Amino acid sequence: MVDKVRRLSLTSLLHRKLDDIDERWTGPPPDGGIASKAVRRLLWRALIIGLVAVVCVVLSVVLYQAPSAHAESLLRDGTHTEGTVFVHVPRKGPKPRDAVYDVEYSAGGRELTRSYRGPDDKLIEDGARVDIVYDPDDPTDFQITGMPHETPVLGLFLIVLLLLTFCGFGFGALVGIPRWARRVGRAGPGDWRPGESTTVPGHRRVVVITFDDGNRTTLSLTRPVCRSIPSFHLGGPVLVAGTGTRITVLFVRGPVLAAARERPWR
Repeated sequence: MVDKVRRLSLTSLLHRKLDDIDERWTGPPPDGGIASKAVRRLLWRALIIGLVAVVCVVLSVVLYQAPSAHAESLLRDGTHTEGTVFVHVPRKGPKPRDAVYDVEYSAGGRELTRSYRGPDDKLIEDGARVDIVYDPDDPTDFQITGMPHETPVLGLFLIVLLLLTFCGFGFGALVGIPRWARRVGRAGPGDWRPGESTTVPGHRRVVVITFDDGNRTTLSLTRPVCRSIPSFHLGGPVLVAGTGTRITVLFVRGPVLAAARERPWR
């Protein structure tokens, strides 16, 4: 049953663009125990999404620093030799872009010709003799001494992809973790009060709750991560836990779980 309560899942975020179920629930109504499990699950999923965001940042930093670390290792432990540079400067408009160097050098008894891309502000003259350092175990892995190291295009693509992933997952964690961490302690199995919800015309996220004991309160629902709660969920029986700015509402028609806060209403 808890699987039918609103969830913040990776599939819904990435594919269906929903964080609420989009069909009417026809099974038995949920109770306080189910509602409490749903709140805890939302918090755990927000924490997992936050962990994914942190991993994306760490991987981005590692990928960004990897070429520099590899270049330093190559300069420290590699084998030096001399090579001849042949320069090709592709142009885009009046100004040259990065220079492409064809480098001929000898390594391990073989004559090799490899390409090397570097910035045009450190242009090497065509035919110049330069110091080359290469990996003895892989002579094709080389660098021109004194020139900036290359950053692979694939590495840059992965860094951009990871940063975009971080933005999406980081936003979900930034919203979800504080939202549900503030409410999980007030949403135990015995903390839910039954009532009836009615919508307020012209106010999409405002509902009036009439509890079974006759008390009434007006709640403002927090903004959803992806999409507003469908209107057919908002009316009818509800379970409410918490007070003040730390209220959780379970709309039985759905069922849909939402964070809310009390607000004055005239």
